[in-house]
Amino acid sequence: MINLRLARLQLQLKKPDEALKTLDAVQGDGWTAMAQDVRGDALLSKGDTAGARAAYSKGVESNASQALQALLRMKLNNLSS
Repeated sequence: MINLRLARLQLQLKKPDEALKTLDAVQGDGWTAMAQDVRGDALLSKGDTAGARAAYSKGVESNASQALQALLRMKLNNLSS
């Protein structure tokens, strides 16, 4: 959980590469969707739309809450626009 928060902070500080490295340390199936959400945001901030789409999709396919799945689907839909 600490690594997930750190990655979000790094992303807010416009350090997406550092955020991606931090996300590599996030472990546990329960964190997959949240980590993929932040990973998608980091990749999108770098201009990697395909990578962001893959991350958001992986998050949707994980065992996420309905609210988080809805958020990830919204982000996927926004990429299509």
